[in-house]
Amino acid sequence: MIVRCKFRELTDAVAATYGASPLSRPIFQISAGKTYSVISISPMCKNPVYGPCTMLAIADDAGRLAFVPLYFFEIEDGSPSEYWKSIEEDGFVSFSHPELGERFFADDLSEGDPEVVAKWEKIKSLFKTDN
Repeated sequence: MIVRCKFRELTDAVAATYGASPLSRPIFQISAGKTYSVISISPMCKNPVYGPCTMLAIADDAGRLAFVPLYFFEIEDGSPSEYWKSIEEDGFVSFSHPELGERFFADDLSEGDPEVVAKWEKIKSLFKTDN
């Protein structure tokens, strides 16, 4: 799945449109007009920050794992990735690269765990897009 970024900031107008919390205004390190490969997609009926939405995992412009609401993007190619697997945990379903679905993957990645960083680099290479 390939998406094109529409905007990078959760403004008051965007928050009002999508039912996001008025308390949080994240700015993502993504670029309007740039395409991104979707590494994971997770429907969320209720999200306390972004409102009801679908969350995407992408590699941001700095190469970090970023979880961004789908409404920040337009879908260029809606085809599911050959690398996605259905992952169910605690009643929550996502479609993701299996290693990304490992418990505490994002936490361990942010802490710089060498094994997880190596896995992330491998995952990114599978989902690389040319912009």
